[in-house]
Amino acid sequence: MQAKGFTSMNEIHDARRIALESQALTRDVSLMRLSLLTDVEALSGGTMPAEDLLRCLADLRRAQSGSVALESLLPEIRTAALLLASARKDWEGDSPGRFADAADWLAARILILGLSHVELAAAQLPRLDEANRRLCRLAARFDRVWEKVQPVLVGASEAGLLLHGWRPLADISTHAGSFSEHSAQLRRIYLAEIPQWLARFVRGR
Repeated sequence: MQAKGFTSMNEIHDARRIALESQALTRDVSLMRLSLLTDVEALSGGTMPAEDLLRCLADLRRAQSGSVALESLLPEIRTAALLLASARKDWEGDSPGRFADAADWLAARILILGLSHVELAAAQLPRLDEANRRLCRLAARFDRVWEKVQPVLVGASEAGLLLHGWRPLADISTHAGSFSEHSAQLRRIYLAEIPQWLARFVRGR
């Protein structure tokens, strides 16, 4: 984490720069691509009925997309999302119907998976801006600085329940396997790499 400060993205002026960076990203051999099914947010936020989610899982199995991890098998993501949300809440009032918002969930995935880039549609750029802001504030609490995560633009129809992102290379198989196997590999990498300040945050300290 090296970059200081934070500047919001302008989806029009930055579109060409993002497109060029995205092309270079696919050729960067120091990074690996990850895919995560965001099933916990979908169910907890009521954005998708359980039967639709099960249908999505069945479609992924038929497509042999075993390199997809499940958010439900990475409990630290939910913990981080709720902790990020709790930092903004007024505990004098009633609890909201939805505690963590979309930016909390995105920030939590970035944090736990160690992502440097995420795929999203142009309309979702403000969400990434907000996720980066919250991660900057979190890092500052522990006397750290946050290196802003960069977007990789995709069409609106491609930005669904599957989150695709990039992180530094790690000892993990990208070949087809079960959802649980791939999720366990990602969790092993997270537990091996987690810095002390982040471990303290996820433990709620």
